Amino acid sequence: MFRPRPYRGLWLTLALALVGREGRAQPSQNLQVALEYSADSALGCPSEGELEASVTQQLGYDPFASDSAEPRLRVEIVKPAERLEAQIEWMARERGEGERRLISDGGDCAALARSLIFAIAVQIQLHAVNEPPASEPPARPAPRPAPLPPAPPPARQEAPPSHRSVLLGLGLMARAGLAPRVTPGARLFGALSKDWWALELSAHATLPSRLELADGTGFTANELGASVVPCLRHSSFGFCAVGALSLLHVRGEGVDRIRSPSALTGGVGARLQLLLPQLQRFGVIVQAEALALFAPQDVFLNEAKVWSTAPLAFTAILDFAAIFP
Repeated sequence: MFRPRPYRGLWLTLALALVGREGRAQPSQNLQVALEYSADSALGCPSEGELEASVTQQLGYDPFASDSAEPRLRVEIVKPAERLEAQIEWMARERGEGERRLISDGGDCAALARSLIFAIAVQIQLHAVNEPPASEPPARPAPRPAPLPPAPPPARQEAPPSHRSVLLGLGLMARAGLAPRVTPGARLFGALSKDWWALELSAHATLPSRLELADGTGFTANELGASVVPCLRHSSFGFCAVGALSLLHVRGEGVDRIRSPSALTGGVGARLQLLLPQLQRFGVIVQAEALALFAPQDVFLNEAKVWSTAPLAFTAILDFAAIFP
């Protein structure tokens, strides 16, 4: 059986202040009330029978009568947010006569129940003191019960916490427009994400792509670059702006001499993202990107222009990211 341990501090001071009007006021009769009790069994709170038995032990008699008795005592234990709250309400003739709330910030229903049992016993004693004796004429109105102490102000609702995470990973890419053919490559990236926005920094490199002419000459080209990518996100989707700088390295084959083997190029564009979180700390990101290049770069072999970069570069990206909260 659940056995409460009576509190002595604030509750005892309140009970003595309200009950002790004449120094040693005693109930004129044993008050009978009807109990309406509800509490989720998952909270670990006492059952209705355990609650009645504990209050009876406090008072020295059983104050609980049938459901039709007056007054009625409604007791409900709920769990809003991360705390427990007990609500005590007195009802007489279908009207509320006072309400009290007890709160346990730690979520311990056993501790809350001990305060609840003591509070119910004190309130039953208060109502018994104010009830008229059984021999008095029934027409004489019963005095109203002493007012309950004001309920504590409701807890201030805090704004929902923001969700910030850091993504680190590597990816595979395929780019068209900065080399003679579609070129595979790899990239490293890091990103800071918070709620609806993210900022990514990345570095990438592509494998050499070769172009051979009919006369046997030709060249290979590969790219090293970096990108800055701010994004707006909604759910698993993202829309990003892209700024990129790349060093295009060209090596001629069968040429007179090499003049400018490298050229710096760059562009701005847009990127679409789809984030597929596979685990709590791991995700896969599928992306498609289009870049408008600042200025085309031309490749000359033996004083003749043989190839130029395209005005637009297109990239498909598959990233694998570790997610750190």
